[in-house]
Amino acid sequence: MWKAVIADDEGVILQGLKKLVDWTNMDVHLVGEARDGQQLKEVMEETDPDIVITDIMMPHRTGLDILRWCNEADMHAKFIFISGYQEFTYAKEALQSGAVDYLLKPVARKDLEDAVRKAIQKLEEQNTIEIFKEEDDEMYQLFREINDGQGFENDELYQLFEAEEIDFEGHFFVGICVGIRPDLAADMIKDSFERFNLLRFSIYNQIAQKLRGKAFVLRKDDCALHLMGVFPCGEEDTFVETYVMPVVQQVSAQVHTELSVGIGMYSTDAKQLKNAYKTAKFAFELYYFEEKPLIDFREIHKDYTVSFEDYAKSVDEAYHAIIAHDESYLEKIDKIMDKVEAIHYGNKNAALSRVLYFVAEIGTKLFQYQLIEGDYNEMQEKLQKEYLGEQPVGTCMKVDIPGTDIVLLHSPSMREPQIILDPTVIYHCMRSTLITAIEHNTKTLVVPAFGGCTGAVPAELLADMMYQAYKDAVYREAHKYTNTWKNIRTKLSRDVNHLDS
Repeated sequence: MWKAVIADDEGVILQGLKKLVDWTNMDVHLVGEARDGQQLKEVMEETDPDIVITDIMMPHRTGLDILRWCNEADMHAKFIFISGYQEFTYAKEALQSGAVDYLLKPVARKDLEDAVRKAIQKLEEQNTIEIFKEEDDEMYQLFREINDGQGFENDELYQLFEAEEIDFEGHFFVGICVGIRPDLAADMIKDSFERFNLLRFSIYNQIAQKLRGKAFVLRKDDCALHLMGVFPCGEEDTFVETYVMPVVQQVSAQVHTELSVGIGMYSTDAKQLKNAYKTAKFAFELYYFEEKPLIDFREIHKDYTVSFEDYAKSVDEAYHAIIAHDESYLEKIDKIMDKVEAIHYGNKNAALSRVLYFVAEIGTKLFQYQLIEGDYNEMQEKLQKEYLGEQPVGTCMKVDIPGTDIVLLHSPSMREPQIILDPTVIYHCMRSTLITAIEHNTKTLVVPAFGGCTGAVPAELLADMMYQAYKDAVYREAHKYTNTWKNIRTKLSRDVNHLDS
């Protein structure tokens, strides 16, 4: 059962919140309450709650003060803020500081229940993620020191391995990466992030146990289990078929999930552990391009020896072909994609970033040669001026398209192409876009599926975040001036006249 505390300086609201929902039915136990910020801090120190539902403006300390203190103290509690509309300007800071939700008074039962469910979901995801935190054991510490380039002689390394009961005498070592097939992993995350993590945890444990004595775990991450194999000398050409693949295939059959394997370099020199690890990681990431269940770095590394100079030369050739209206420009661009794959060793995020950069460069060239019209540099200038070169995720920037009535509203959902684990990013993007559109009297708005493609956010969740943002943005504008004294007097007069009649 999840522990929750409630805080509000108004006793009536505090009692109302306690009775508003069926806490037991939501698997939540109210362990404390507070009437001001200092008391809330004391209650949290005593109870260590999972969920905090608090007013944002309270005596002694604000709800935001407590959230900042909670973040500094590395506490795991998820915050839900409640407040009046006149304090809604604090919502942005609250959400940016990690709050789950921000509810306006009077709080509706469904809104509070939805916010609590959102907090519980985040807590469950957090608990699952913590399973995969790197173990702080001696072996990992040793590997980290080697990976950081600390000076070790082979004799020293072998002594440390002996202490861990790893025998390198007459053996060679090789990097191994095993994980759920990347394309399947993306689909699983869309369905249920928690189930995906639990499945991954099971796979990692089974493989580590079955390869015990033949390989030791270096680290676990979101994508793969990283192992260092130790096999008898003379079996360099057979160890994959003899030791690795039978285990992988057995585990794959048990969990009914296809796995991908990357095999790195092998060596008898312990100082090459770093290269063995990195080349295995490279091979595993190449699945996006090779689409094979087993990728051995030793077999494909010759295909990935393209330099950045080769890439730059190909880009220049493509530019000239486009400008000269040479029909071969499509072939040249196709070759550029091959070189992008090669220079990034299959690193999907790096390759995507390189492609996006290439497209932007083509746009710049076309503007320079006046092959297309418009002021392409306006956005870059605005980025430099307003955001010092990098626009924060969830903000919105307006750019006019010269010669048209169209405006571009730019709201980034990520710094680089990657899966979005925090769906509130979608909320921030959508809300900031809508507010900017409303402020500039935009009548028609075409909105992309923020985070729905590269970010792998499920469509239902994406739609929910967008709808919540829509409600908040429209409510904000509709009630922007309702708290003025003039409007209050008008409303009161209207109500009195209605009663008189």
